[in-house]
Amino acid sequence: PSKSQFRKLVAEALSPDRLFVISTHQVRDVGALIDPVVVLHEGAVLLNHTLAEIGARLRMTRSASPPDPNARGLIHTEPGIGGFGGVWRGEAAPHGGDLDLEVLFGALIAHPDACAAALAAGGGVQ
Repeated sequence: PSKSQFRKLVAEALSPDRLFVISTHQVRDVGALIDPVVVLHEGAVLLNHTLAEIGARLRMTRSASPPDPNARGLIHTEPGIGGFGGVWRGEAAPHGGDLDLEVLFGALIAHPDACAAALAAGGGVQ
């Protein structure tokens, strides 16, 4: 109940002239409130983009089995509950491909250069 109350309070207080900085490892608890997304790791900013920018440049997938590690456009994959999460170069599918911030964080840590290139280049399979 406290997480729900927190999300409700923040959502009610948000406005164009207010900035909230939320530092958390529990991104699923506040994912709907975050925009833009800033990811810090070991003192460096690994990501500072809006959800729209990320969605336009990276595609997220979840599958029962791991994708081919040599698949075109694959940046990162990792096991999780219910299968394997993947981060790919290119625009998200119009029907879905919800942003999984935890898998995105894994991609940013494991493959910072590939993520930065995809985000800077405007996506597209490279």
